[in-house]
Amino acid sequence: MLEKPQLNDGEKKIEKYIIRLKKPLGKGAYAEVYLGRLITNNEPVAVKVIDKKIFANHYNLKNIQSEIEIMKKVEHRNIVKLLDVYQTTNNMYIITEFCEEGDLMHFLKTRKKVPEREAVRLLKDITDGFKYLSAHGITHRDLKPANILLKNGRCKISDFGFAKNLQYGENTVMNSIVGTPLYMSPQILNRAPYTTKSDLWSVGLIYYEMLHGFTPWPANN
Repeated sequence: MLEKPQLNDGEKKIEKYIIRLKKPLGKGAYAEVYLGRLITNNEPVAVKVIDKKIFANHYNLKNIQSEIEIMKKVEHRNIVKLLDVYQTTNNMYIITEFCEEGDLMHFLKTRKKVPEREAVRLLKDITDGFKYLSAHGITHRDLKPANILLKNGRCKISDFGFAKNLQYGENTVMNSIVGTPLYMSPQILNRAPYTTKSDLWSVGLIYYEMLHGFTPWPANN
């Protein structure tokens, strides 16, 4: 029989994981991400905690369900791996691998410009992840430095909240206006039909930012 794990102040047990709830690693529109660990070997994990009150809005529920289904479907070295999903009365817990080096946005803030050789290597990680998603009929629709995580020097695409399974593969035409305006393709910004190639536009902007330390144009806040 397994011994009951010792919980420190601010920790909570969810199935086979311990979650450290004192300080979130990050916050989103409807969730907070915390550091956790697997009880059996203390392996660190990332835990997205979602308040189920938001599911009163059917759109939010549909988005979360879609995100989980897509993450279950994908497995690639350049995509953050889904480990488990649990629900309690009040919360949903989405558990993924932990990327200890943080996201590319913070990496670029500290490094400013990235040497071309290193930028090309990071770009290859991102494009390999993009090509895998495209080949499996998935478009991300919110590729940006904040959604690219770093682990052991390798880029991993994360956050599939706006991702979509494509009915007709990479040539599927979409019309929904989603994503982050600074990294959106002209087609999306102009409310024109677009395909998964819009993700490639975002990848190009990320590469530009790595090389120059800034985006081609400022964000309109």
